[in-house]
Amino acid sequence: MKRISFADTLWRLLLGAGLVAGCIFIYHRLPEFDFVAFDDDINITLNSHLGPPSMESVRWMFSDFTTILRYMPLGWLSYSLIFTAGGLDPMWYHSVVLALHILNALLACLLAQRVISLAGADGPEGRDRRWAVFAAVLGAAFWAWHPLRVETTSWCTGLLYVLSCFWMLLSALAYCAALERYISNGRWGALLPVSVGLFAISLLSYGSKGQERLAEACRREAERVANSSGCLKLCE
Repeated sequence: MKRISFADTLWRLLLGAGLVAGCIFIYHRLPEFDFVAFDDDINITLNSHLGPPSMESVRWMFSDFTTILRYMPLGWLSYSLIFTAGGLDPMWYHSVVLALHILNALLACLLAQRVISLAGADGPEGRDRRWAVFAAVLGAAFWAWHPLRVETTSWCTGLLYVLSCFWMLLSALAYCAALERYISNGRWGALLPVSVGLFAISLLSYGSKGQERLAEACRREAERVANSSGCLKLCE
């Protein structure tokens, strides 16, 4: 376990604060936006099933396969919970999207740091490690501040994307922690099933190609580690 000094901790906090401040500066007007007549009507404003959670509505969420092209019971549940708090006020939906996007930016930064550490590229305590943290924050900022994020952050229906991304990033972080444990003592530990569970929640929020690519990347990395240590391929 690499010791983190006070200077390293302060460096991480300052860079993390800069990442959050950048997101707020770029997207601070999101709560002022309205619904749009592109999927927001189907999913929210004209959705007759939308309302506070009830036995009937939850049954619909977990049995619906026709309203849209994907099975997303937890996505419907998230809309229902926001509706319970704010009704059809778009400010509530946009605010939740913004909060999740900021959390995703921080999670992407933590994931990048974890990957750099697994690759052994973070170096010893001191300047090398701080540059590795800076590289992780820079990568997360490039992702979070990029114009391609406008669609998912300025659109109430984009809640589905940021929500599934949130659980997917948590799944990846849990997997990296399990992989570190496996490398150190040859056991995956409890974090591997936790990672699988978080990945399932992501799929139930909204399925996309991103989850497929993440699963494939994790499978290949686990196979590489298992082969390098002379173990059986654990993911086949």
